[in-house]
This record gives sequence, structure tokens and C-alpha cells, in this order.
Amino acid sequence: MTGCEGGVGREQRGRGFTLIEMIITLVIMSIVGVVGVKMISSGFSNYLFSRDLIPLATQGQVAMERMSRELQGGICSTLSQPSGAGSVQFDNNDPAGTIVLFKQTGSVIYMNNDILAQDIKAGSLLFALQSNCVVQIDFRVEKTSSKLGGSVVIGIPLRTAAYVRN
Repeated sequence: MTGCEGGVGREQRGRGFTLIEMIITLVIMSIVGVVGVKMISSGFSNYLFSRDLIPLATQGQVAMERMSRELQGGICSTLSQPSGAGSVQFDNNDPAGTIVLFKQTGSVIYMNNDILAQDIKAGSLLFALQSNCVVQIDFRVEKTSSKLGGSVVIGIPLRTAAYVRN
């Protein structure tokens, strides 16, 4: 009878998992879990980054488009840079004789006294006046994002050229 009982015990033990098998399974599952969490965290971080980037890019594009349109309606012979390369002034040829001035003060671009764009890197607004009535405009929109514990500077350089009519 003892021989039969021993045989039954061995059959039952053969159906279960050993301690080594359980430990190996836990190690593999832990590695898969860590990789999965890193992937999800990275995806979420990219989402937060792009959520800050899209309005910043839009604001910069709108400001660039506004400056281009105003310059295209200006008179080439009235172009000047009263405060150096960071500003441009011109007559926009309307009946009221309005003078338009674009300038940067700190992180804000102004059109006359109205705010045109914010979050502009200080000193990045440059106007290059060329002899053929073309004005090249350069600036960089920039914002610091502190999502997920880190501090990241998000910056987008913008450049265009506008032809000012004669």
C-alpha cells in the first residue's frame, strides 16, 4: 500500500508549479509591466507636450500672418527701424495716415500699443529690410512646460518675408 500512496503523491506534485517556475514568471511579468508603464508614461508625456505646443505655434503663426499683411499694405519708402533690428515702422497708406510700429518689449510683440503676441523669446524679433522692399521677419515663440516633473522649454522659430508695395 505504501508504494501506491507514493505514486499518487508524485502524480499530484507533477501537476503544480515549482517555486522556481513561479519566480521566473513573476520576474517576466514585472519586466513586461515596467516596459508597459514606460510606454504609457511616454505617450502621456508626448500628449501633454503637444497640448502646450499647438496653441503656441498657432499664436506665432497668427502674429506672423498679421505682420506680413500689414507690411504688404505699407509703403516701401516709409519703412524705418526706429529702435534697431527689433522694430519696424511704416505708413500703411490709409486715408487717416496711420503709422504702424511693430516692436518687441520683453516677451511681447506689440503692433502700435496693442498686444500682437506673447511668449516670445526676449530679443528674438528681427526685421531685415532689403533694398527691393522685402522685409524678412524672424522671431521665436517659447514657453516653459513643467509636465510630469521635468521642466522643458518648448520653442518654435518662425520666419517669413513680406513684400512691401512701393
